Amino acid sequence: MKKIVLAIILMSVLIQGCRIPGSEKVKCFEDNAKFGTFDSEKKETFVVDSTSLFEASFEGAIESGKMIVRIYDEDGEDIYYFEGKEFNDNVSAELKAGNYYYYIKAEKCTNGRFHNKGSLTQKK
Repeated sequence: MKKIVLAIILMSVLIQGCRIPGSEKVKCFEDNAKFGTFDSEKKETFVVDSTSLFEASFEGAIESGKMIVRIYDEDGEDIYYFEGKEFNDNVSAELKAGNYYYYIKAEKCTNGRFHNKGSLTQKK
């Protein structure tokens, strides 16, 4: 039970609007969990005000079950998509102004961990 509570607390971290003052790098999301058992999902929105460079890293592994991690735009087009048990990816993409979504789902996952983070830098 303690592992499930810990995973839920860690998974509830973050994603605030990704609005960029000037050209500094701004964190969009950072999500971490280590768990014994986990069955949950969440979707968070981040806003891009003007054309920006999106950079993200996605890393995790589970013993059983299925993880889904997705970044997509308001039209449903994927910027990043993973479904499976083990992932270790870096993503870099130019995003136009609009709403984007970070989505993660753990389906009956056991003995796992993940660390996902993303940031934006406004293009000049």
